[in-house]
Amino acid sequence: MRALVTGATGMLGSHVVERLLAEGTEVRALVREPSRATWLARQNVDLARGDLLDPISLRAAARGCDEVYHAAAVIGAGGDWETFRRGNVHGTRALAEAAGEAGAPMVHVSSTAVFGRHRFFPHPTDETCPLPELPAEDAYGRSKQEAERVVLEAHARGTMHGVVVRPPVMYGLRDRQFIPRLGTVLSRSILP
Repeated sequence: MRALVTGATGMLGSHVVERLLAEGTEVRALVREPSRATWLARQNVDLARGDLLDPISLRAAARGCDEVYHAAAVIGAGGDWETFRRGNVHGTRALAEAAGEAGAPMVHVSSTAVFGRHRFFPHPTDETCPLPELPAEDAYGRSKQEAERVVLEAHARGTMHGVVVRPPVMYGLRDRQFIPRLGTVLSRSILP
């Protein structure tokens, strides 16, 4: 069994890699710059140089893989729509096409941001809950909604098998986002 993992240098993707290796799965990681993926190389992960916006590199990376885990994304609270759309939507579409050509099912990592930036969502949610229309300034959430649609529509057409998962805020070992931001907020005494 061989799996392709995108976002393998990030927090979630690196944990997916660890789990797959522990289960005896061969792992190939899509990386933009192999020299920045030394941790993966030390784990005997096959590094496939590529980019989500380069369909040729995605097809090469997915070739021979039995499953695809898509944990890469443009993240952050700021940023313009085109940056998020290019990385999160177009990249997901290209990867879904590559997974389909390889005959590999794909797990797409989305986010609870698809529901907006509510402090508390007013009711329990599951896969039947409709997604709200998000304001234009929520470029990240909107891009994750659109990326989900790409995966689910490809699945519905039968061009690839795909599922979507929506983890909430994550922190822990190898976190480079949440805890550093929390530290910044605390150091500025923004919280009461």
